[in-house]
Amino acid sequence: MRMILVCTVAATGICVAHAESPPVGPDWSSDRFYLGAWSCDLTRPGHELAHERAVYSLGLADRWLKLTYTLTSQEPNIPPVTTEAYESFDSRLSKWVYVSFGSDGEYGMAYSDGWAGGTKMYGPAADAKEKWRLVTAKVSDHEFTEGVDVPAEDGQWRRVSALHCRKTD
Repeated sequence: MRMILVCTVAATGICVAHAESPPVGPDWSSDRFYLGAWSCDLTRPGHELAHERAVYSLGLADRWLKLTYTLTSQEPNIPPVTTEAYESFDSRLSKWVYVSFGSDGEYGMAYSDGWAGGTKMYGPAADAKEKWRLVTAKVSDHEFTEGVDVPAEDGQWRRVSALHCRKTD
């Protein structure tokens, strides 16, 4: 009987916990400029120019910023790759979390502390073996850039790709 009472009390606590209203969603005020369609050019050393069409929207009860983009290379025999990505704020980590899945089977996660002025920097988990950073810079409400950097032998960062985007809607 004692076990039934303990289970009943525990189940009631679980039901009450789930019945409480969910926490307030992320503050999208700094990211709202992304919403809409974008046309982007990607440059990488040793590669032809690639083009990206991107659409940002809020999804899943406005708790996630959703990004769908297709990257088309001008290089022969490289098919377009479509990626779906989601970003939200994880209050347990006190970080922005970005998760992506590509039609080429690739996937990834990145973390950010958020906007600092006009830039937002993403990187791998602190314990990741490979180090890199993605630096987003807001030029205006209708333009932004992204650069991916990797560590160079001299201890500095070396840019391996640069994306320049302009809003189309």
